[in-house]
Amino acid sequence: MHFRSPVARALCRAAGVLPLALSLAASPSARADSWQSFQFNAGHPGFNASERTFTPDNVHGLRIAFKAHFGSDAASEGGAVIGADGQIFVPGFDGKLSAFDLAGCGADSCEPLWQGSSDGADFTSTPAATSDEVLIASADHFLHAFPAHGCGQAQCDSLWRGQLSAASIDSSVAVAGGFAFVGDFAGRLSVFALGGCGHAICQPLWTGLSGPNEQMNSAPTVGNGFVFVQTTIATENDSTGRLLAFPLAGCGQATCAPTWTADLGGPSGFTSSPLVVPGKVIVGSSRRTGNQPDGRKHLFAFDVAGCGKSVCEPVQVFGGVSEGVDTTPATSVDGNTLFVGTNQSIGRNTVGVLTAFDLANCGAHCKPIWAGINRNQGAISPPAVVGDLVFLGKGPASFLQNDAGVFAFDARGCGKTHCKALKFVQAAPRSVYFGAPLAIANGRITFVSTDFDTLASNVSVLALP
Repeated sequence: MHFRSPVARALCRAAGVLPLALSLAASPSARADSWQSFQFNAGHPGFNASERTFTPDNVHGLRIAFKAHFGSDAASEGGAVIGADGQIFVPGFDGKLSAFDLAGCGADSCEPLWQGSSDGADFTSTPAATSDEVLIASADHFLHAFPAHGCGQAQCDSLWRGQLSAASIDSSVAVAGGFAFVGDFAGRLSVFALGGCGHAICQPLWTGLSGPNEQMNSAPTVGNGFVFVQTTIATENDSTGRLLAFPLAGCGQATCAPTWTADLGGPSGFTSSPLVVPGKVIVGSSRRTGNQPDGRKHLFAFDVAGCGKSVCEPVQVFGGVSEGVDTTPATSVDGNTLFVGTNQSIGRNTVGVLTAFDLANCGAHCKPIWAGINRNQGAISPPAVVGDLVFLGKGPASFLQNDAGVFAFDARGCGKTHCKALKFVQAAPRSVYFGAPLAIANGRITFVSTDFDTLASNVSVLALP
């Protein structure tokens, strides 16, 4: 099921004619270093918890150590993850999951150690990796579970497949408590047991239902006894979205309704997932399109336990993001600062790449305390916070060419309202980038893009000298 090639979609997105359908707590049984959900875990840090390599003092030395080639025109909004045993797993728009050694292959460009396939149906989300399985959902209406250690051959079959009700687009798998959670384009949340069901194809243990014209095109997040997922409600004349909270253990029936919901004032972004922090669930939305006015509010915090009603109002509203939020928020290591990627205009010929809020002290109506600056609009990754640094993928990254790469900002700010990046590493002179999330572990940063001139899709692996 191919909507169009990724490069063609990038050109359509730049021209503003992207089709509507595309404009749209840690598991106690999992190892601590398993990449169990989008951006690693429910806190979405984007890095392995043991990562300590990068600091504001040494990040100036960041450079590309090698590139891992996984296809031709195959990059999408799905990013790489890093497995517990030091392997990179990256999805392709061509329906292939490729595995590489995070340490490289001794050359500037590496080919896959092995690949799994959905027989050509799109992978447009980010995998989840446990010690035994790599899970990713596809446009072919299945959740695929591949062996995390390969199969001893160049091509590996799925260990098992989970039946979905429709194509899975941009809904990355979340793993928690021995179960896998994933949404699909028909608006169903499907829940499967890790390890499968003893058969080649498994039916969901239970499903969560949304409403009419509602699509689950964000990554679910598990926290505080709920499975949170944001949606896009797409009709002929409007596009908006909601946050849905389902009971983590289900409802004792084959299908479950959400315990509570919230209006988000806009559709789900391309790389969106609710952020669970102590006492709150924080979620953003894209700009509302159609015949209804956009409310210019697109980042909210709700009480993580709900409000005792079926529809809840936010406990915090964050300003300065009226252009919408297409990514997943993240917090500083101490939890006091909230970061979100934006394309907000913050000065003449300048747009924001990163917006920071004082989460601990800003009250019910929060204003940005500083913004990281860039010179162009374009796809942005969710922030990945490592110690005193915030990393973001970005593309285009300048007015002059269609470049893309990784920015590093000081997470403490710069003492001003507008802060420049400490470092920018370019993936290629001209690159196509869809905002795929970064993955950081073992002193390495992965960034997924396609070389615009050669159409080679690569994972650029960044490291210090």
